[in-house]
Amino acid sequence: MSSTPSPDEANPWSEALLLTREIAGVGGRFKAEPEDFVVEEVPLYPPSGEGEHTFLRLEKRGISTFEAIRRLARAVGVRERDVGYAGMKDARAVTTQWVSLAGVPPAEADGLELAKLRVLEAHRHSHKLRKGHLAGNRFRCVLRGVDAAGEARAREILARLTQQGVPHAFGPQRFGEPPLNHLAGRALLRGEPAGVLAVLLGPLPEESAASASEEPARRDARAHYHAGDVAAALNAWPPRCNQERRMLKALLDGADAATTVKLLPKKLKELYVNAYQSALFNRLLAERLKAEALAALEEGDVAYKHANGACFVVEDAAREAERAARFEISPAGPLFGTKTLAAKGEPGAREQALLDAEEIAFAHFALPGGLAQRGERRPYRVPVKEAQLVWNEPSAGCCTVSFTLPPGAYATNVLAELTKSAATFAE
Repeated sequence: MSSTPSPDEANPWSEALLLTREIAGVGGRFKAEPEDFVVEEVPLYPPSGEGEHTFLRLEKRGISTFEAIRRLARAVGVRERDVGYAGMKDARAVTTQWVSLAGVPPAEADGLELAKLRVLEAHRHSHKLRKGHLAGNRFRCVLRGVDAAGEARAREILARLTQQGVPHAFGPQRFGEPPLNHLAGRALLRGEPAGVLAVLLGPLPEESAASASEEPARRDARAHYHAGDVAAALNAWPPRCNQERRMLKALLDGADAATTVKLLPKKLKELYVNAYQSALFNRLLAERLKAEALAALEEGDVAYKHANGACFVVEDAAREAERAARFEISPAGPLFGTKTLAAKGEPGAREQALLDAEEIAFAHFALPGGLAQRGERRPYRVPVKEAQLVWNEPSAGCCTVSFTLPPGAYATNVLAELTKSAATFAE
């Protein structure tokens, strides 16, 4: 069996991805109750009041966007796939967001109340709501059990983030629990099916936190697989671990590693590859933060225009510095793929060095089976706006922080800066 990953390889998120590492965090617990995390979607445009579609503003509590859509579609008699939405919202939260329906008059949906879901308003519009059609999200987050003496530190952290932006890192939730998604993605890209199985079925690094916390049955199953005893591994995996058991049954039936990996759902394999792209992005972002260059542009950098998402290669860093200071543009890292806009100069050399160290070439991203990745650029930072902090009495042991982020940015990155704890990401 293939060797297991090192602890460093299995840790794609760390404090190296924080901008305010030198300022002690205030600690605290996040999402103790759904009401501790309130998210309000900021629409890209208001409904026009005319048209064949109906835009609904929903409030949901403690359920996912997909579950809200399922319940709504059933209640109004439409297919789930005909419900449009702009973005996903957390399940363990109180959130409001817009969705669209076709052929349902506003009066039939306005005021509708379902389990953990209600319609706040309904208006006609000319077209279906599409993914990405939002201006951002407003967050109100309660941290409980914070350091009662930490108010000044919290305000300093928020001031730094407001001035410089928050690092646009992918958090631990991107990589799974235990964090294996990116490692499976690397093996897929390398064309190493046995490596994919070793990651998903074999032992975790003994020194990693995930290994120490994994339930004994799963740990035993991984040890059996590593020892080559597939039957014992199958017997040890808990019944709820459907994917692992399916792969082991295939191996017992005589399938080779390549055939067994093909049994994984396409969406799952794509998730693995995307997680690997994210892990590489995080490593390059950590280098920028170590060099205190989150906002600074270099010759050869790819710059990201925050107004429209367009990118260009920086030829004169001094000339572009003022635009970066105004937060019009930011350096952008790669989500590597076959068509990723290449950086030049020193930034390009660093990116190529990372791929060389990983033994990955751009051609590896041309995966068959509909898994090919074109790649894109992602800004290394995003703006934090409307940041406010309400510090309760010390005896209350909690604080409330509010802020607005652009689409696709994680509130947990801001909260990690405040708490200095990866546990902030716990769902």
